[in-house]
Amino acid sequence: MITAREELILRALERYGLERQPWRILRHNENLTVRVGDAYLLRIHRPAVGIHMEPLLSGSDLPALRRTELALLRHLGNKGLTVQQPLADRTGRDVTLLPDGTAATVLTWLPGEPLEPEKLTEALCLRLGALTAELHRAAADFQGTETLRYDPALCRRLRADFSRMYRAGCLDRARLSQLEAACDAVAEGLTGGEGTTIHADLSPGNLLLTERGPAAIDFSLSGWGHPMLDLAGLMGLTTKTELRQALAAGFTAGGGPIDRPMLDRCCCLRALINLALYLESRWREPAFAEELEESCRRVFRPLAAGREIFREDLSI
Repeated sequence: MITAREELILRALERYGLERQPWRILRHNENLTVRVGDAYLLRIHRPAVGIHMEPLLSGSDLPALRRTELALLRHLGNKGLTVQQPLADRTGRDVTLLPDGTAATVLTWLPGEPLEPEKLTEALCLRLGALTAELHRAAADFQGTETLRYDPALCRRLRADFSRMYRAGCLDRARLSQLEAACDAVAEGLTGGEGTTIHADLSPGNLLLTERGPAAIDFSLSGWGHPMLDLAGLMGLTTKTELRQALAAGFTAGGGPIDRPMLDRCCCLRALINLALYLESRWREPAFAEELEESCRRVFRPLAAGREIFREDLSI
């Protein structure tokens, strides 16, 4: 008996002429990702149950977002970065729409080992920082027709979404007030003039160690935002101060200027986005409640009160 998810995969493989290739599901978060043979990665752009993408995607033309993402990959590849490349479907389109309207894309497979944060070294952190700065330089002249924006409007949508979750019983009034204040503090400091094209999701699962060095994968949340949002992602890889210093040093050596107040705001914005993605489905879990309290203590309340998140030495 073929499941509905398997049916989507089979339809997508047919669209790309890969129906004879072996395949296996890798993971399902904001996208369903499937390894196809040894050469390709199929992505079906439908979030898993429990992942709430609306604040990020609100009002977006989803197929156009994916076309912009794939154009960015071609742009970065042409600049010499190690990135996956798109495969067109049988009709020559980068993005194919399945019978239910879901978008699907196929990328080349990038061989490498997933980054394991516990194995980070200062030398590797220097390279990761430099890679991020290089990515920003290479993407600086990229123009996309439809893109996500990490801007004050996103902060307002997050604020409204937390209010909705409060009305649904997922938050109490005190916690809602803390999150609203954090959204307001981030929005106040963000400006449209300092943005560039960023990856926006430099988490361990999206960083590979390849023969050519570290590489970023999964640009599905890429968009227009402050470069510090990517550096904040790197800072989230480790709690060790010396490794965070190496990440920052690599970023600076690669030509990326560091804006310390903006790094704090972007650290908060990342935490707010991650919370919005999972709060509605996980708020009853004791472990999730503990994580939320820790985020409030270390990130949301300090920023809303005008205090720094990262100390001068990049410790928290």
